[in-house]
Amino acid sequence: MIGNKTRLILAKLLITLILFIWLLPNYESIDVVASQWFHLGIINFLSLGFIYLTNPHKKLNKFFFNVPQLLLTGLFLWAIGSYFYAENRVEVLIESARLLTYVVLLFVLHTIIKRFSISFKFLALVFTISLLFETFIVLFNTILEHQTLLGLSRNQINNGIAANINITSFSILYKIPFAIYLISFKQTKILKVLISILISISFFTIFLLGTRSAIISSFLIIFFSFLFNFIDSRNIIKSFKKSLILIFPILIALLFSELFSQISNIDNSATDRLETIQLNNIQDNSIKQRLTYYDLSIKEFISNPLTGMGFGNWKINSIPYTLTQRSTYIVAYHAHNDFLQILAELGIIGFLLYSCFFISILYILFKSYRNKKISLEKTICIILFAIIYFIDANFNFPQARVIIQINLFLVIAYILNKGSGKEFKNNMFSFVLFILVILTSVSTYSNYRVLNSFIQQKKIYLDFNSQKRTIPIDEVLSFESSYPNISTSCLPLKALKANYLIDGANQDLPKAISMIKAGIRDNSYISYGQTLLSQVYLKIGNIDSSKYFAKQAYYNVPSIEFHVANYLPYVKNERDTVELDKMKTALLNSNSLFIWKNYIETLLSLKDSLLDSEKKLLQVASDRFPEFNYLKNLNLLKNYKTDQLLKAKLISDEAENLFKEKKYSKAAILYEKANSLIPEEPAYIENQARAYMLNKEYNQSIDLFKKLILEYNNNTGEPEFYIGVMYIAIGEKDKGCNWLTSSVNKGYYPSKTFSNQTCL
Repeated sequence: MIGNKTRLILAKLLITLILFIWLLPNYESIDVVASQWFHLGIINFLSLGFIYLTNPHKKLNKFFFNVPQLLLTGLFLWAIGSYFYAENRVEVLIESARLLTYVVLLFVLHTIIKRFSISFKFLALVFTISLLFETFIVLFNTILEHQTLLGLSRNQINNGIAANINITSFSILYKIPFAIYLISFKQTKILKVLISILISISFFTIFLLGTRSAIISSFLIIFFSFLFNFIDSRNIIKSFKKSLILIFPILIALLFSELFSQISNIDNSATDRLETIQLNNIQDNSIKQRLTYYDLSIKEFISNPLTGMGFGNWKINSIPYTLTQRSTYIVAYHAHNDFLQILAELGIIGFLLYSCFFISILYILFKSYRNKKISLEKTICIILFAIIYFIDANFNFPQARVIIQINLFLVIAYILNKGSGKEFKNNMFSFVLFILVILTSVSTYSNYRVLNSFIQQKKIYLDFNSQKRTIPIDEVLSFESSYPNISTSCLPLKALKANYLIDGANQDLPKAISMIKAGIRDNSYISYGQTLLSQVYLKIGNIDSSKYFAKQAYYNVPSIEFHVANYLPYVKNERDTVELDKMKTALLNSNSLFIWKNYIETLLSLKDSLLDSEKKLLQVASDRFPEFNYLKNLNLLKNYKTDQLLKAKLISDEAENLFKEKKYSKAAILYEKANSLIPEEPAYIENQARAYMLNKEYNQSIDLFKKLILEYNNNTGEPEFYIGVMYIAIGEKDKGCNWLTSSVNKGYYPSKTFSNQTCL
């Protein structure tokens, strides 16, 4: 028989295990969160077994039936009900199973905390220990990789436990209020100093990670801590002294953040990041994308105000709107606002259930505080946590992140423990427990199927991105494609599998066509399947069907490079200038160099002379892509005939291939030939000069670089740099150093380093 003390220890270990779920293995899945869903289901099983074994076989009071739990259960039922009208029904089942995992988790945590009287101090201690680990992982791994914290951009900072900067930032931030709470206890000064240092390091880590919403939240929780501290005490001097303990950590963190930014000469401090927040900042893709997602969510809600589009279907239904901003198959998985996403997916009823769930919890919190069941210090800590969650939920998607939701449900379970609820007897408890075991079995099985698919998808995407087929066909065909039926990028899994049947020894075109069409039904918006169908029909000689699906894919999502590359050959072969002109609208909205390059080459191949509007289009290309060398001075080239431009381009391409093969002398001759056709294009002169330089024909190269300066007004300082280096190489150091000085004066900084090493 397990003793009460042992039961308490086991209960605390279970809570600790839940909070530290990120320590468990991720099984090499394409998405680390999938592993955490599966682990959470297993932990729910263990917890239900623990609850059953430690059941005192007596009447249980205020158990399970309270308003928040009923609202969460109602949200689950409404969500799974959307199966009957959603575009992708499988996604409804997957996301509903995940929501069911949360329903069971809340029951488990509420029961354990209530039955074993788990104290708030213990929860705060576990949160603080987790804070220590999470902060240490970010800083230690960053230093381990780069040997410093100085001079690093955001993308060089270790992503921490969540493998994502934003999620890790908030995961750290959620735990700071509990560390602040621990300081309020009567404990040694050394312990208070250590906790204060941990808080300071945690804030510094958040500033280093650079998530703007997390930085704003950091200052807000200090502000409200300061405010609540004065409300808590009538002694102003005592309150001020207590407040200094809270203010100093963030000030020290801010000071180090600014100091690191100044020393590194990188705009990466907390204040630098906050200065980038402008709603009208069109250069800020993060803000622009979020506003687009919010607008889309509201439009989808207006289209289906009662029922919404179906749970888990936002990422699919948003494709026609969001994928037009991208050139590859990268979709927006979330609306970056949980409330708006629920509104779009489940309509007004789902939104009310979700919102009232949080409102009812806050009501129980304030009622418990008023009835003195929860102290002011605990209430303040929970309010600070709620502020952080509200900001996170309105700028990110914590609902989809297990490690974030565990924090939330631990806090909610403690609050519910202080509230009231429906009483029922032990036989009812056994029935509820039995139902929850069945439901947990279902949700855990669902999470396992998804995790297994994500492990398989990692293999498929390695092939997909490298354009290879290395996985044995029998293994590929055994991969999951029904549950889920779309990949993490929303590509139909059946179509990804069919791709292995199109070429090679395993070719089976009839089977490929059947699988691709089934995949299109799973997600027709992304149009990957239509493009594959176009290629299959081309192989069997059905040109009309091939063109039909290529055109359909293009007009569904004209921003995708794969779609453009697949459709343009039909336009070119049929010399369809009318169709090419229609494609210009989508082209102007694209920022893909690949698409612009292919479009312009098709245009030049179809036209003997260009209209004024087409010449303007060439100028747009040259302005938008300065690195688009052979067309970067199209304002000077627009009077040339297209056959001259195209001929020069073909010669230049041949020269470039020779250059890559290190046949520099032959490449230089071809660049000179291209230049004779289009004398106004400086890129040919520059490439010819580089070829001679690498072939150590320095005199010819120097003459050409001088020509770039004198005749083509190249003021970058780069030609002077190469001239200086070559003069030094042939023994004319003084002359070389003079050219390097000229390059430095024009702002070409590589010259400065070389000059300091060679000339000083």
